[in-house]
Amino acid sequence: MKPTLKTNFTSFKKVALLSGPFFHHLDHLSPLAHFLNCPLLVDDATTYQVAKKYYPFVDLFYSPINLKQLSESYDMLILSTKYAKEELQAAYQAMNIHTMRYCYCPHGLSDKGYYDPTMIPETNQDFILLYGERQKEQFKENENSLLIGNFRLAYYKKFKQFYDNLIDAELFLPPLKKTILYAPTWHDQETGTSFFANWKNLIAMLPAEMNLIIKIHPLLEKYYPADVYRALSFDKTQESLRVLFEMPLIYPLLNRVDVYLGDYSSIGYDFLYFDKPLYFLGERQVPLHKSGVRVDSLEQFFDKLKEPQFNLSKKREESYKASFSPFYCEKWD
Repeated sequence: MKPTLKTNFTSFKKVALLSGPFFHHLDHLSPLAHFLNCPLLVDDATTYQVAKKYYPFVDLFYSPINLKQLSESYDMLILSTKYAKEELQAAYQAMNIHTMRYCYCPHGLSDKGYYDPTMIPETNQDFILLYGERQKEQFKENENSLLIGNFRLAYYKKFKQFYDNLIDAELFLPPLKKTILYAPTWHDQETGTSFFANWKNLIAMLPAEMNLIIKIHPLLEKYYPADVYRALSFDKTQESLRVLFEMPLIYPLLNRVDVYLGDYSSIGYDFLYFDKPLYFLGERQVPLHKSGVRVDSLEQFFDKLKEPQFNLSKKREESYKASFSPFYCEKWD
């Protein structure tokens, strides 16, 4: 019998942990905490407020993190950053506490590491929860990697009416227009971002018959605040324009849009589920780009919007199934 998350984890007292202003990790840890029936502890005030608004079905706590107190109530930490185990384990060992175990769930599935192997997440974990076979290949040396499948999609489906209503109220876009989502990645050492060169021109070139949502990666704000706040100042300056920042929801947002424009963000893999047109900017080609159309400029992007991409439906289906396994915890309540 294939091991499931439930059979491997029932012996542990679990808590999901999110430290710092990383609200974009909420869309990974919150659904996971819900299905694992464990609390989510955050120590950042803004992250807590965002979590309260967007994840009301999660047992959420806001408190400074006291590692010793945590070890008295829990023996497993659910984490979404690859180096957290190394840092936390060192702290616990300094306190002579050796009972804590660490479960790592990558915050998204992307092509990180395709050109630079050092970008592949740290494999030295006690447990790793994986979306599907593609990630399983990356973590092949870890015998404790477990396929959980697309739990984030399952969470959205479980509370679909709530999230559809929430996202419609949040966006409040003209309903009869097609909507483009531009969701670039941040500027890392491997691939970079298309954001700086394109966001302003994208707004200027937006056809009158279309809506545009620009979803800014949180790490762009951390390293390039002036650029990000300039872009945010354009939010709602047009009826058909939204610029999103502290809004971590992914699947409810993707369900609302008609076209995806990105570069190397993991959101592109999430969008495969909907079998809608994908377009990619960026100098380097990665495997995800084969499920859509690469464009060299915004002019080319808007020109190719006329193409329905029906010929890529089979490729998107195959890529999605290779990336996301069935959700093994679907019967959990």
